[in-house]
Amino acid sequence: EERYLECCEALGIACSEEIQQAIGRSHTTHRLALGSKTLPPSQIRPLFRALNHQTHITAIMISDNNIRDDGVKYLTECLCTMRHITHLDVSMNNITAEGTKIVLNMIEKSTRPVLQTLEELDLSGNPISDDGFKNIEKLCQHVKLKVLKMNYCNITENAINESNENMNFESLETIDMSNNSVKMPFVGCLMRSLNPNLLTDLELDNVGVEGNVVGCIASFIDSAKELKIRRFGLSNCKLVDGQFMRLYRCFGRAKHLQTMTLKNNLLTFITLKKLLQRKPP
Repeated sequence: EERYLECCEALGIACSEEIQQAIGRSHTTHRLALGSKTLPPSQIRPLFRALNHQTHITAIMISDNNIRDDGVKYLTECLCTMRHITHLDVSMNNITAEGTKIVLNMIEKSTRPVLQTLEELDLSGNPISDDGFKNIEKLCQHVKLKVLKMNYCNITENAINESNENMNFESLETIDMSNNSVKMPFVGCLMRSLNPNLLTDLELDNVGVEGNVVGCIASFIDSAKELKIRRFGLSNCKLVDGQFMRLYRCFGRAKHLQTMTLKNNLLTFITLKKLLQRKPP
């Protein structure tokens, strides 16, 4: 807290009681968590300066605070001094591909490994677009994430080309690509890049595919020696009962399955009846 007050004073900025309290709480919770729209532009720099070398912090959760790419610069400077950060939620912050490039550059140019403890990255609701996706995919060469959320990020099928067809996603346990029109070739590449024995959460709602996508998803699930999947989403892909049956068969051995989201498809009572009759293995 004192560091934050000093930073505000040095920059000639009035301090925010809300941010001061959040920093105070972080000493017991080890998390810096700010509510929606509680980080005005003037506070971004003093906050992130105050967090430099705060090794007790394991999570930064600042969803919906409009930090933009300029804020990412200051965030990145403090991130590379945090030795124990595992969780970064910067969803809905108006970050573009430029912001993702800032983080990637920091990792690639650092003289020592940084962000090696980071496990969870939530970029949902930021317009990072195809170039941003490519930057995050490169970031995954250096940082072995377990959770990656890029729901509604303006990503399209052009995010993949021959150079990044093999995405560095083999360590992921959760991937959320929902609400991006990535289409079938992208989903095929994604399935080939994930580890079926690790994946617990696969969210592919409204990704611009049709029911025939079940082929590559079912093959992926079938290839798992030990299926850990808990949550699965495949809404809005014109899925019909026959195609669902292909999925139903391979999910037969999913002992841990809790949630299956299949909204806005062409399914009938036949599918519903099957699901209601399902007995956990």
